[in-house]
Amino acid sequence: MNTLSKIVRDRKIKELQEYLNDHKEIVINQQLFIDATLNKTPANGGLINKEGGKIVYPILHHCIKHCSAISEEKKKLSFQEVMDILDKAVHSHISLESFYKLINFQDQSSKNTLLHQAVISNNTDAIEALLKYGASPLIKNKEEKIPLDLDQEEKTREALIKSMKDQVQSKKESARCNGLIGIIPGIFLGIGLGVGGALVPSMTIILCALAVSALVAGIAVGVAIYFLSQDYKQAKSIEEAVNPQLSSVEHEKTADNKAVLG
Repeated sequence: MNTLSKIVRDRKIKELQEYLNDHKEIVINQQLFIDATLNKTPANGGLINKEGGKIVYPILHHCIKHCSAISEEKKKLSFQEVMDILDKAVHSHISLESFYKLINFQDQSSKNTLLHQAVISNNTDAIEALLKYGASPLIKNKEEKIPLDLDQEEKTREALIKSMKDQVQSKKESARCNGLIGIIPGIFLGIGLGVGGALVPSMTIILCALAVSALVAGIAVGVAIYFLSQDYKQAKSIEEAVNPQLSSVEHEKTADNKAVLG
């Protein structure tokens, strides 16, 4: 067991920070994240260590800042690969909700999330990986700023906006799938009643009317599920944050072009 693994397993947060300050290059593997997120002595059947964020956050922050994570074979790891390792390490014992809490953990002093830190470090690989895994781009830090409000290089801004737009599409697709699940029972019921109307001529009008009602109700339920879903609401909130920024960027480009043309 290497020194970093021992510190993580023993939950020595202060020593962890000291180790990270002294070592730019750190070895990342699944066991490291398992030790960080699992309780050593589960109480009342609880397997998840609720303090895991205090350990995982500084490790991921270090990887973002220095881009120097390596595997046990000394191979350099991208931040996307680091996130893949984290996902594989915790997926069996941590819920999706807990995973989101883990990657949206906020530093106690600055209240910065990992996404804030990625923007500050102009680490586009980390920005793309975090948003791909569902990190929220709308959490505010101590200064009431979301990541998009921070000073950043142009390439960082472009990567952040693109990744936010990709997340919007992903969330809308998720909401759409949930909406379809609401429509399906109405469709099957409508088809069943329609077939029944064809088989029982004396009840054709009534059953066909019920079939149409079932289809309309199913569609209404599906649409309601889509627009009222958490994914859709989050997607709209992200769009509201991105759109003014896009307008600002276009205005700046237009002004620059006019200046060049004289």
